[in-house]
Amino acid sequence: YKVGPSDPVLRATIEQRTNFSIEPIYNVIGVLRGSMEPDRAILVGNHHDAWVFGAADPSSGTAAMMEVLFALGRLRQEH
Repeated sequence: YKVGPSDPVLRATIEQRTNFSIEPIYNVIGVLRGSMEPDRAILVGNHHDAWVFGAADPSSGTAAMMEVLFALGRLRQEH
């Protein structure tokens, strides 16, 4: 990525080691039933992304989603 002007003398080298293998992925599903409208649903999710170079791409979205769900679980325990 280029984020703006930089010193043309500066260089960086990145080495990556990858194990190319087919592995299973899993969907994790949790359910919190509402007390006022148990027939209504709110879906929260994130994508799996592993076709090419994006396997780490959803990590930030997953982290934010897990924090929201953690907070909802805490609210559920308190009420």
